[in-house]
Amino acid sequence: MKQRNTTTPFISFLGLSLFLTLTALSSFVRAVGTTGALNDTGQTLCYDGSSMVTCTLANTGDNALYPRQDGRYGRDAAALAGQLTKIGGGTAGFNFTKIANNGSALPASAILGTNSKNWGCTRDNVTGLFWQAETNGTYSWSAAQGLVTTINSIGLCGFNDWRLPSPRELHGITHADSSSAIDTDYLPITWSAYWTGNEYVPSSGSYAWSVNFADYHGSVLTAVKDWTLSVRLVRGAQLLEHLIDNKDGTVTQDTTGLTWAKCSEGQTYNSGACSGNASAISWVDALAAAKNSRLAGHDDWRLPNAEELASLVDYSRFNPAINTSIFSIAPFGWYWTSTSYMSDPSAAWFVGFDDGNFYSGGHYHGAVIADSKSKDFNVRLVRGGQSFDSLTNSTSSVVKGTVTWAKTPYSIKCTNNTTTESILLPRNKTSSYDCEKSGLVINSGDNVTLTVNGNKK
Repeated sequence: MKQRNTTTPFISFLGLSLFLTLTALSSFVRAVGTTGALNDTGQTLCYDGSSMVTCTLANTGDNALYPRQDGRYGRDAAALAGQLTKIGGGTAGFNFTKIANNGSALPASAILGTNSKNWGCTRDNVTGLFWQAETNGTYSWSAAQGLVTTINSIGLCGFNDWRLPSPRELHGITHADSSSAIDTDYLPITWSAYWTGNEYVPSSGSYAWSVNFADYHGSVLTAVKDWTLSVRLVRGAQLLEHLIDNKDGTVTQDTTGLTWAKCSEGQTYNSGACSGNASAISWVDALAAAKNSRLAGHDDWRLPNAEELASLVDYSRFNPAINTSIFSIAPFGWYWTSTSYMSDPSAAWFVGFDDGNFYSGGHYHGAVIADSKSKDFNVRLVRGGQSFDSLTNSTSSVVKGTVTWAKTPYSIKCTNNTTTESILLPRNKTSSYDCEKSGLVINSGDNVTLTVNGNKK
């Protein structure tokens, strides 16, 4: 994560594993966890024009047709590259710990049960939130409120402050690369759709928001309150959003450290305001627009991933469901994300800010449909947050002499493939290395590789 107006990592979100570890442990000790950090989406692959494949310079590098895709950045990419330290388990960049009914931490092999030492809850070590593990039965929205009272009277996992999650919290555990849209090893699902605690503002009390996992692959949609959906309760501090207008055409979201474009693409920022019409463009053009942007003097803009863009939705507002005192919004309020839709890679996720609907298909309030990336939607750019770039800059046979690169790398390693010796090198603002001078033993004829993982141009 990057602080506003800097290029140094801001470690409160998707940043250094040590900080996340300390934060998660701290939130476990306290009665209420600390939230604000966003999970990554779970997407580790990139679109190559026909299918989802391993992310490479050829398919998502800055000179590629589909640059700066979701799978290139963040915790998920770091986990895939073996560069992410976790205190728990979980696929991709997710980091979960099973918690017993008595509140103690458990190994990943623990099973669900009613015994005090059986698995009853799951702690998200990224956000600090605790989740109810077992979710049997379905409930109307009002009956779900009653379930909250019951669970708190029981004191599940030693806590009595359980509640229905917000759409942002519940969507935060969706997994974009999983057919069930969730890591079922740590968060089993028994039903497709789950209630949130938020009512749908313009419905006069008839609808509430839900997240649909298996059937609609992580969509956030409205549901009639009389319908019976499943319930997964949560506990932990609820997020209080704070947006800072930097007066340069950018906005800092201080709960995540992300920096956003104040205006939609196509508009012009001048004297604190956005003018002109937003440009609705295809997904491919949106990726290119991010790569080519030099807003506020920065060249690391990208299309936000699904979790990031969904974090801007304000469910207390309607038409548009965003803070309009800070952001401009296009009349047609559907905005692209960089996250591809795994069930049909020719589609991508987008967020509807006209009312907050979040889905990957084309029917308003409706089903998930493989909506073509050739459709034209709006674009809001983001920078920061994704501290790891999965693309490597490897140079073989570096025996002597320096190798240089741009920007601060996430990790640097010199490897002697002949002797299998390697040295992990300090990364502090370094832009070049000589493997031999860094201490690697190199003999004549050895095959030495210097590998850089990081935020490079």
